[in-house]
Amino acid sequence: RLVYAFSLWKQRRAAEALPLLGKLPAESEVTLVPMPLLRAALLAQAGEAEAARASLAAFDRTDALREEEALADLLGRQLAPKS
Repeated sequence: RLVYAFSLWKQRRAAEALPLLGKLPAESEVTLVPMPLLRAALLAQAGEAEAARASLAAFDRTDALREEEALADLLGRQLAPKS
């Protein structure tokens, strides 16, 4: 489900991907795709900034790949409150 949701996100189809994640527990033990990061990306694409920020805050960078960290940084900049 996570890989398919990621694929849909890359295709800019967040509305179709979010329900796939909704069927998984928020704290799922997944090593293939960090769920909080994917959820944040999908929520940001769907225009749900507050929920995306909350999910991004739950992303653990401890064992993250460089690409995952780069995506988290990009999302953080995109979701930063406008001043």
